[in-house]
Amino acid sequence: FIQAAQRAKTAGFDGVEIIGSAGYLIAEFLSPYTNQRIDEYGGSWENRSRFLVEIVREIHEQVGFDFPVIVRLSGNDFITGGNVNSNAVRLAQWLERNGANAINVTGGWHESKIPQTTGALPSGGYAYLAAGIKKAVRIPVIASNRINDPVEAERIIALGFADMVNMGRALLADPELPNKAKEGREKEIRRCIAC
Repeated sequence: FIQAAQRAKTAGFDGVEIIGSAGYLIAEFLSPYTNQRIDEYGGSWENRSRFLVEIVREIHEQVGFDFPVIVRLSGNDFITGGNVNSNAVRLAQWLERNGANAINVTGGWHESKIPQTTGALPSGGYAYLAAGIKKAVRIPVIASNRINDPVEAERIIALGFADMVNMGRALLADPELPNKAKEGREKEIRRCIAC
């Protein structure tokens, strides 16, 4: 992770995002469901969070504090025995104290039976998870998952659920979505159908 951040900075990127969500490696350390370790990286909440916090600290040590580090967290794993929003709030606070520059909040793991990005999830359906974290930290919070409409994005920000929104598939469907919205050409947007 640290070497990748160094390469990103050398290549001219403005910052990095560490993926601590969706059931990937860092999420497996964070979760009491998957982390069965008995060393300093397992057991207590602090120990399970140690791996991610060390990554954030070490990136800043190696590339400088002027290089933003965003951390993507599951606001709720939606896995029985996994982390819930209160755990994510506590972790976000700890990450803020240890140098994270922003938190990007997603919902669930890929293994979850609860939909993450498909049409079964209402537009902006996990913004409430970001809102829980935003109330607890001063760094910017980004809402993710199934935000494919500029009106919904504005609503999430206007309601104070997040400072920014993350769009992925919506920009695959129409890379010009932000420009079209900015220019008042919403009817020309090619909408992601959340398939």
